Amino acid sequence: MNAVEIEEAVEALVAKPFEPEEFPYDFLAAFGNKPTAIKRLRKGASNKTDVPGAVLYRNNVHLKTCGEGEATETLAALAASPAAKKQKAKYALATDGVTVEAQRLGDGAVLACDFDTLHHEFTFFLPLAGITTVQQIPESEVDVKATVQFGAARGATNRSSRVMALKTFQSTPPRGGRRSNRGRAFARW
Repeated sequence: MNAVEIEEAVEALVAKPFEPEEFPYDFLAAFGNKPTAIKRLRKGASNKTDVPGAVLYRNNVHLKTCGEGEATETLAALAASPAAKKQKAKYALATDGVTVEAQRLGDGAVLACDFDTLHHEFTFFLPLAGITTVQQIPESEVDVKATVQFGAARGATNRSSRVMALKTFQSTPPRGGRRSNRGRAFARW
């Protein structure tokens, strides 16, 4: 599944009435987990949780629905669970149908939002679908100006840099490992 499909699935999940018994499985399905894996979790065959009523999907998520107003305490119990550590869960998630609280167990990042707006926060959970994100480091205007000035001062268009580029091009072997045209001039400066 790609990010757009996941967003649509999560949006459909929060649009329908909240069903506490079905939410964990619907959430996993929204992130592209296979129906056979979800079926095994329902039966309890692959659910290795030590928290009553929770669902623990190995290498993925430890989640539970709870009574209204109990999401914070439930999240703390899920995150502190020895089974979550043993089964290498990436996330802990608790919801009461009104609020959703989640924690990324690797770095401790926390998400708290209304259940109805969960589809706006779906990017927090993208690693559950195998999609990794990278934080971009913002470039400051000073860094950009310094880079431009450095390039101008270095004389990127001078003859010595063109000769160096030509030597690098000549020493790089083509596909097949043979060094054809070695030593010949390819361009005239």
